[in-house]
Amino acid sequence: MAATSTTIKEDDHQFLLKKQSKLDEEKTMCSNKNRFELELEFVQSLANPRYLHHLATTTSTTSTTTSSNNNNNNNEDDDDDDDKEPIDILNSKEMIEYLSYLQYWYRDPRYSKYILYPHCLYFLKLLQTDEFRKAMRNPRRVEEVHVAQFTFWAEDLTERVRKVTTTTTATNDDGIEESKKK
Repeated sequence: MAATSTTIKEDDHQFLLKKQSKLDEEKTMCSNKNRFELELEFVQSLANPRYLHHLATTTSTTSTTTSSNNNNNNNEDDDDDDDKEPIDILNSKEMIEYLSYLQYWYRDPRYSKYILYPHCLYFLKLLQTDEFRKAMRNPRRVEEVHVAQFTFWAEDLTERVRKVTTTTTATNDDGIEESKKK
């Protein structure tokens, strides 16, 4: 009887997940499969420092700023579009919230296993900080990050090749393969 109650609970859980999934799809007007693919593509694009620079230097007047500058403007009309300070996309309130939402990609292995460019997860963590987002405005900093990323890849690849080339496979007298260092 315990197995039956466990099965019922699992069935209820699956039913609730499917119901929540349908509600999410109706709310976003995007299938969960499409949403997953779009978010995966965006998260992986964060591995490119030059793309981050593009987001950090492209301004948008439609988004709200992260810092409130209304302390001196309390008596002025808030509807005046000329007073809106242009802000880059990367530092907009909406993008910061979206980057915060996307943290599940590195927290949950069920999602992170689909990542092909692991640096995107590292950069996603760094993008949670204001300093890194602002540093991506500076072309020199972007190039430093790009060079550091390339160096990391080159050293990692060199190390993997070194391990492969220093280990050979030999067969012992019993016909069993053994790894030996050269």
